[in-house]
Amino acid sequence: MHQKGLTLVEVVFVLAIAVVLFVSTTAYAVPLIAREGAKSGTYQLESMVMVTKLEAVKRDRECYLVIMKAARTIQVRDTMGTSTRTDDQVLHEVRLPSSVAFETPDGSDDIDLLRLGPAFRQIYYMTFSPYGAISSGGGHVGLTGGGRYLKLSLFKAGGTLVEHWNGHAWEKGA
Repeated sequence: MHQKGLTLVEVVFVLAIAVVLFVSTTAYAVPLIAREGAKSGTYQLESMVMVTKLEAVKRDRECYLVIMKAARTIQVRDTMGTSTRTDDQVLHEVRLPSSVAFETPDGSDDIDLLRLGPAFRQIYYMTFSPYGAISSGGGHVGLTGGGRYLKLSLFKAGGTLVEHWNGHAWEKGA
């Protein structure tokens, strides 16, 4: 009599192949996901810069972008037309993934924007005028994830430039 089915050896062999494929795929995918996280974080930051600019023009008063480095949080705030920060309103907020950090490979400052004050060493900002130009705080922000380094440069006229590190110098594009 002939029985149908698989032997224990065949099942173990198929499972061993599946485990090897899973481990090799995971080893490749984790750094890839982290690198893409840096790219996504850079474009999220660029989007928040543009949102800040648009909010300042729409509201016809200064709005500013705040980067809280330790919390990996980016906010767009409305000044409400006053010079004090106590009445400012948070309009938009995003948090970068834990795989993304503020860092540059060339020894330059990872965030080259204005600091909120001496007591706030890890909080940076830039302000947009009602005309859409940066009125204070232009510079650059460096992000990394999965061995990939990206830099977003912020120009006084309100434009941006994304660059990646090629191992020796910054090049245009992500």
